[in-house]
Amino acid sequence: MDESHLHHGHAGAAPGGETHYAVKIRAPALAAMTRLNRHRAVNDALKAEFAAGLHALHIDAA
Repeated sequence: MDESHLHHGHAGAAPGGETHYAVKIRAPALAAMTRLNRHRAVNDALKAEFAAGLHALHIDAA
C-alpha cells in the first residue's frame, strides 16, 4: 500500500508519491525466521526498488 501521502514533507518524500510503502507478507519461508531476518529478507528482495527511489517500508511479515 502506498503511504507516501502520509509522509509529505518528510525526508525522502517525493512529489507523486511511491516513496513510502506498507507491505503485509505471509510466507512459510518467513515463518521460521526471526523478525529481524524476515525484515532483512524483504529488504533484500526489494533492493532494486530502494535504488530506484523507494525510501521507507513498513513491513508486517510472518
